[in-house]
Amino acid sequence: SGLCIAGHKEEAWKLLHDMKVNGLQPEPETYRIVLSMFSKANKVVEVLKLFNEILEDGIEPDAKACNALVKAFCLDQKFKEGLEVVEMMLGRELNPNLVSLNMVVEGLFNSGELDEVFALWEKLNDNLVPTLTFHHRLVIELSKAGKLAKAELVLQDIKKKSSTLPDDVSAAFVDGLSKVESIEKVQKDKLGVFAKAQKDVVDIDDGLSKVNSFTKAQKDAIEAEESVS
Repeated sequence: SGLCIAGHKEEAWKLLHDMKVNGLQPEPETYRIVLSMFSKANKVVEVLKLFNEILEDGIEPDAKACNALVKAFCLDQKFKEGLEVVEMMLGRELNPNLVSLNMVVEGLFNSGELDEVFALWEKLNDNLVPTLTFHHRLVIELSKAGKLAKAELVLQDIKKKSSTLPDDVSAAFVDGLSKVESIEKVQKDKLGVFAKAQKDVVDIDDGLSKVNSFTKAQKDAIEAEESVS
C-alpha cells in the first residue's frame, strides 16, 4: 500500500505479481488498493486485467472494485459493459458511486441509448439517483425521441420529488406532444386521401360498367333492327 500511496504504479503492479509467483496470495484489500490506484490514474487495461485476476483468485469484488471497473469501461467508451456492471452491482445490493453512475448515464445519453437509460432509472432507488438533473435530462431526451409514454412516467416521479419543473423540461415535453399530434394529423390526412382515392376508383369502375352496359344494349338494339329489316 505504501507504493500505491506514493503513486508508484509499475512497482506496485510488479510487487503484486512477484508475490503470486513466490506463492504468496495477496490479501483482498491489497488488490483493492492497487485497483483503486490504477482507476484514479485512468489505466484502463490494468484495471481490466487486475479485476479478472481478482475473479480468478476467487475474491468477491466489493463496490470499490466494481466502481473501478465501471470507470475503466467508460473511459474505454464501452458504456454498455459499464451498464452491465452497474446492474450487477444493484442486483448484489452494492451501490455504484456517483462518478461511475454519471459516466455510464452520460455515455448512454450521448450514444442515443435512451431505452437503456430509462431501464436503469427504473432500477435505481432514491439514494442512487444523483439529483433531479438526471430526471430532467431523461425527460428532455425521451421527449425529443418521441418516447412520450416513458417521459411522462419520469415526469410523474419528478412531481413526487419537487413542486417545480424547469422551463426547458416542460417545453421539451410539450414540443414532443405537438410533434406526435402533427404526425398523427398527417397520417390521418393520408388515410383520408387514400380512402377518397379508393372511392374514386370504385366510382370510375361503376361508371365504366354502366357505360359498357349501355353500349351493349345499344349494340343489341341495332342488331335486332337489322335482323328485322
